[in-house]
Amino acid sequence: MSRAAVPLLLPVMALSALGLAQGLWSEAVEIRGTVSTANLDPVWFFRSCDDEEAEGKDVGSWQVGVDPNNRERLLVTITNGYPSYQLYCEAHLANDGTVPVKVKRVTVTNANPQALTVTAVHEEDGGAKELEPCGFTPPWGTRPSEVPARCRTEIKLTVHLEAGAQESAAYTFTVEVELEQAT
Repeated sequence: MSRAAVPLLLPVMALSALGLAQGLWSEAVEIRGTVSTANLDPVWFFRSCDDEEAEGKDVGSWQVGVDPNNRERLLVTITNGYPSYQLYCEAHLANDGTVPVKVKRVTVTNANPQALTVTAVHEEDGGAKELEPCGFTPPWGTRPSEVPARCRTEIKLTVHLEAGAQESAAYTFTVEVELEQAT
């Protein structure tokens, strides 16, 4: 080979070596995995209520239960109430999810604010109480003492029928909680 051909072949050989190195370093790698997400699942399981009626007016009634279409929603109905009728309830909620949670927000949906005022207070305002997963779903009617304290909490409801309430009417509102994963 002549000396004049060597400088011309050096770049060709260098490019060939680079191509070979690139081919060895660029193999396809396939990675597969499964990601499981947490489940935040509140479940209402008990309520204790008492109404306060004016003397001689024992006509108001109430019903509190879980919405059949959404077990995370509590339905409260007052029937035959009248202005100044009051209802006090303690509603109990358990963590049926897979991770520890905190109550972020309690929401009352009241379609009749001119007729009734509803307040909902979480026993641990500010979301300080961390609820561990219960490991089981307490059915409606389970007494709070039968559910570990570490996985349940309480929401206190106060309902007051206003002057705009109609006698013999039925008023329904809902209570829902928003949970967030505890950190």
